[in-house]
Amino acid sequence: MSAPHEIVVLGGNFAGVGLVHYLFKITIPSLQKLDPAKTFHITLVTPNTDLFFKIGSPRALINDKLMPESKILRPLSEGLSKYKPEQFTLTQALATSLDASKRTVTIAPVGSETTTELPYDSLFISTGTTSTSPLWTFHADQSLTSAALKSMHASLPTAKTVLIAGGGAVGIETAGEIAHFFPGIKISLLSGAARLLPNNPPAIGPRAQSYLETHAKVEVIHKLRVEGSNVSETGTTVTLSDGSTKTADLYIDATGGKANTGFLKADWLDGTKRVLTRDAYFRVKGNGSDDVEGVYVLGDVTADSANTAMVLDAQTPTVASAFAVDFARKVIGVEAGEKNNPGLLGGLLGMVFGKKAGPPSLVEFKPMKDTMLVPVGPDGGVGLIMGWRFPSFLVAKIKGKNYLLEMFEPLLTGDKWKA
Repeated sequence: MSAPHEIVVLGGNFAGVGLVHYLFKITIPSLQKLDPAKTFHITLVTPNTDLFFKIGSPRALINDKLMPESKILRPLSEGLSKYKPEQFTLTQALATSLDASKRTVTIAPVGSETTTELPYDSLFISTGTTSTSPLWTFHADQSLTSAALKSMHASLPTAKTVLIAGGGAVGIETAGEIAHFFPGIKISLLSGAARLLPNNPPAIGPRAQSYLETHAKVEVIHKLRVEGSNVSETGTTVTLSDGSTKTADLYIDATGGKANTGFLKADWLDGTKRVLTRDAYFRVKGNGSDDVEGVYVLGDVTADSANTAMVLDAQTPTVASAFAVDFARKVIGVEAGEKNNPGLLGGLLGMVFGKKAGPPSLVEFKPMKDTMLVPVGPDGGVGLIMGWRFPSFLVAKIKGKNYLLEMFEPLLTGDKWKA
């Protein structure tokens, strides 16, 4: 029997974990129908031992009762231990470099001063981003997230003023949560732009500001960014982009994250250090000379990514289909099939007589555009569905109630993907 096809997945939060499950549940079985002799092994390389449901962070930072840490941080092993050792390896390490000519990734195991070369046949880059504050993403040491949450729990009950930097969804949601559960705190939100939600359709930003000001009594300040901060016994003083300073009892950095791509060549990346793709199926572009065959990217680290779980849900089947088509062509010698819609009769016949194994086909990337839900506290918020305004009470019902925590279990276990 030939050696297994080695798939390396770099990064183990939403994107990487979801992909591993998708490959095992859907992609690999479909390829083995074409050639049962083919075997696969997946190595997931990530420094964290837990999966972080970061969507829930704005609620979790309030106290340890509303959304306990155990609800948003769960061991990866809970979802991945079902895969046999000959199928899957979870390696706690950081990628430090990539040699495209040798088709190896150099990794540094957590807690070790040595490095190891990990060969790959196919590679998925899903290393995500790291926010300045560990409230929103894991840092190299995931215990910093737990410490940051505990610090919030200790500081908020006595704070009289809170300054939040970041006019995206996380900053707005955090301001709304604090305003609801600590109504006596004076909250200021620095958007860092001309309006809130600057990367989204223009109408939703002013609506979010109006809701913050009217319902949460939050002061919204535009066109100023935090250039530096200094923590003292009396609070935190930040220096702003116009040279002025502002002091608050508690400062929360809710600005966007930086891409975790330091192990890649600069000419693989765009101006934001995210990975460039060569097509709509998330095959990595490279620099024109490196061997990037069988190298893919997904998640927040993708160039032009919208950085949302909803987009990732659409991206995962697409990038997996690119791998399937490439593998079938190169290893099995089968060209991609045409996508087809069998219709109602064809679908019923397929259910009765079974479906014949056919060549894999590319899955188009079709995310729900202009769709977002931004709670401002548990009782309301603003939202868009396919560009249409979404009522405040439905934002509260769908996301504001528990920040979509019901999504975590099927994400961790892979049950969200149905074969």
